[in-house]
Amino acid sequence: MLQTDLVDTDNTSSGGIGNLSYGVNNYLFYTINDCWKWGTRAEWWKSNSVDGQMTSFYEVATGPNYKYNANLTIRPEMKFNWCPAEDTVENAVGTQFDHAIFGIDALYTF
Repeated sequence: MLQTDLVDTDNTSSGGIGNLSYGVNNYLFYTINDCWKWGTRAEWWKSNSVDGQMTSFYEVATGPNYKYNANLTIRPEMKFNWCPAEDTVENAVGTQFDHAIFGIDALYTF
């Protein structure tokens, strides 16, 4: 699956500059059996809303998807974020962007 986003906001009324962001996501799923899938997502996001410059951000996430029943899917994942312009982003937001995160979520459909 391939997804793209374009976000253009206008902050000129408050004296700021407009914010432009765009990105591309790519999802890949491997079906193991009726209950288990392995999912991987890669994302590139370019935005000027963090440091005032058009900066690229990257993410790769991977993990199993467990379909407990027809309505409930549990998805733990390991996510890796990085930004080649690390020094610029760190100075703009005061925190380091390059890191790895473990997360888990559940999707309940009805």
